[in-house]
Amino acid sequence: MRHWLKPSALSVALLASAGCPTRPSGAPAPSAEPELRIGLAVGAANASIGGAEGGELFVSDAASGTPVGSIPAGVRWVVRPDSADPSRLRLVRPDSTPTEPLRGIAVVNVTENRFVIANGRRYRGRINITSGRGGLTVVNRVNVESYVAGVVGPEIGPRRSDELAAVLAQAIVSRSFAIRNRGRWESLGFDAYADTRDQVYLGVAVETEQAWEAVRRTAGQVLKYDGDVIDAYFHSTCGFSTAGVDEAFATARARPYLRPVSDDRGGGHSYCDISPRFRWREEWDASKLRAILSRTLPTVTPLSGDGMQRITDVTVSRSTRS
Repeated sequence: MRHWLKPSALSVALLASAGCPTRPSGAPAPSAEPELRIGLAVGAANASIGGAEGGELFVSDAASGTPVGSIPAGVRWVVRPDSADPSRLRLVRPDSTPTEPLRGIAVVNVTENRFVIANGRRYRGRINITSGRGGLTVVNRVNVESYVAGVVGPEIGPRRSDELAAVLAQAIVSRSFAIRNRGRWESLGFDAYADTRDQVYLGVAVETEQAWEAVRRTAGQVLKYDGDVIDAYFHSTCGFSTAGVDEAFATARARPYLRPVSDDRGGGHSYCDISPRFRWREEWDASKLRAILSRTLPTVTPLSGDGMQRITDVTVSRSTRS
């Protein structure tokens, strides 16, 4: 076991996973690789499903497993909430004939090494679709390593072959973030959004050889502190220094492993200065600033009457360490 920073503090740990490196002789066999539920769409008016690259889809009732039908390769079926009962849904075939109302469906490609297409994107694993008063919820149930392969590219961007170490680090951080936050959106029926509310996940289309190499070489590895998977916050850009988590998020408590560090890489350069957001400028006139504060300040301080008084000046009253 390799240790990062202080011994017995922050370390790289191995998740029990079928894809992990070989275990020591006599050690217990690892359990199955963890599965994640990724929310691809919430409150959608409709969705489309189909098979990719010659694969046939098998559709079943999500609750009972009862077969609903099969979708041939290259064919798309549309899913819509049932007009009479929004808690149920119907599948509409290409000839416009609908299925009976269903509580929810599970969709999987039964052809080896083929994928499910949901709303035009290819995904590994299976797709679950349910309906509610707000519309359809589309969820991709996928093993954690396949999820990380679909996250690394969008989150870190293209990297040269000599920058593989950064991609390895991103794979570990993304896996840690995903495992730490499993169940965060349980009330919605999934673990993570497929966008910046969690991590940007775009499925098979963004998988690269470099991303899969990073996944394989770090298989099952997460960051832990005092035995628990860390809150692995990361960012696209910092301005000369990272910020403590309690500075960045008003509701977060300080973490001993998330302290501000300098971004200086020497020679008058910073690691983040390649980002177009490294330096930025924002301007508001008085009326625009008043409108913004009238909308946002009531969440943190009481305002009465017509809201804010006339703004006459702006000063910086306090700054944080970073």
